[in-house]
Amino acid sequence: MKSPARTALLTVLFCSSPALAAGGAEGEGMSLMVKIFIGFVAAIVVLQLLPSLVLFSSMIAAFFKRAPQEGELVENGEMGESAR
Repeated sequence: MKSPARTALLTVLFCSSPALAAGGAEGEGMSLMVKIFIGFVAAIVVLQLLPSLVLFSSMIAAFFKRAPQEGELVENGEMGESAR
């Protein structure tokens, strides 16, 4: 004897398979909400890129900055490395 749950599950699977195989959404295109969501994600990416570009440019500027000479004062008022 088959259980009622198994019978119900098989009935649902066999009846829903034509609905799962049917397409139907190919010609609709993107809705307004999808476009807003993609724009929101793009804005997050751009807003995260701006601080990273500022940080990267300041890192490159510090990398190519001239090292202080012996006895020369640097920006924070301390002497150069070898004068300590």
